[in-house]
Amino acid sequence: MATPQPLPQHPDLMTLDQLSTWVQCLVDDQVPEGLVLDYKAEVYSLASQRGKAELAKDVTSFANTQGGTILVGIRERTDAEGRNTKLPEASYGVSEQPQYAERIRDILASVVSPVLPQLRVVWIPRTGRATTGAYLIWHPESWMLPHMVHGFGQFRYFRRDADRAEPVPMDERQVDRLYQLRISGEQRREAFLSGLWREVRPSEVPYIGVCLCPRLLLDRALDFSSLNLRQWIRDSPLFVDRDVGMWEPTSCGVRSVFQGPGEYPRIARIYFNGALSVGQRLADGQSGNYLVYFRRIVSLVYAVYAYAAKLYTHLARPYMELQARVLLDYMNLCTRFAVASPDREFPMRGPINQLHVLDEGVCTAEIIADLDRAAKPMLDRIWQAFGMGWEVPKEVVKEMLERSRW
Repeated sequence: MATPQPLPQHPDLMTLDQLSTWVQCLVDDQVPEGLVLDYKAEVYSLASQRGKAELAKDVTSFANTQGGTILVGIRERTDAEGRNTKLPEASYGVSEQPQYAERIRDILASVVSPVLPQLRVVWIPRTGRATTGAYLIWHPESWMLPHMVHGFGQFRYFRRDADRAEPVPMDERQVDRLYQLRISGEQRREAFLSGLWREVRPSEVPYIGVCLCPRLLLDRALDFSSLNLRQWIRDSPLFVDRDVGMWEPTSCGVRSVFQGPGEYPRIARIYFNGALSVGQRLADGQSGNYLVYFRRIVSLVYAVYAYAAKLYTHLARPYMELQARVLLDYMNLCTRFAVASPDREFPMRGPINQLHVLDEGVCTAEIIADLDRAAKPMLDRIWQAFGMGWEVPKEVVKEMLERSRW
């Protein structure tokens, strides 16, 4: 008998046909419910307090454990051998209901604290039967855990029980442990990001550093002794057609220096905790009248985001949510700021502070699915830091990308 498996990819990355095929395979292979999978025969009754409470308990129990998928519209049956194992019925499907996914999201947003950061609700039509199908409700292990249900007479935390394949209340000790994990993770992540620039900043030169750090920070997320990972890093260039240098081991992971014709060196690091950072100076150190090209900033941001997406996909961890941090240093020494090329220059409207740090949350799956959508908010924040306006013009981004060949 097959064992429950998590969704093979983030649902944002799968087409409806792929999702439909996956659901059909679960039914055909008689994959039972378990720690990461739950079947529901009927849609949750969102008009009743009981139905809403059941929905909130089910979803938060996955987010508080290892993450998982609820498939609404698949009836369960007990294993013929008499074991307490719930298997999917061969015949399944419910009709799509108007605004049902939106109502689920609204209900969970109002009765779950903190808000579930990566919730996805998708209607999946059954192959060959467009009028029936199943609802997929998905959430990975949350970096904001524990999540409490605080409505319908419930003020409790729930976890997923593998043996019973259902949500069970958590005791005080279990809740406290998850809070300590969240707090310690936040503290370690902030300490890591704060200390990162002390070791990579150059002296008194306009400089940019880009770092993507997992919100679920694990001290040993990456095993560089693995031949598979070492081979992948060796064969996967960070900057296409520009690699000069090799990755070398360091006390915190691996490091390399990349430099293309007419460019300043880019120092890249991949850390044991899964973070990726790249730093590059933006001008030489011979003059205080610096000219900085925005296309170099765009090239660096896109390259780091794209590489992180490939790295986490290779590690089979496409659900990991990252925190993006960009450092702009010594930009107060610049008197001019070039948008794309020497014939398109804009004066800086005001010097930014010597050390300017910008933060953005970005989900790896969004990077893979739409790199522009993931990177553009950070580019807009950099654009604002230079006093150029609220949003980078699309035609400027297009021109810069064509020139940067990221």
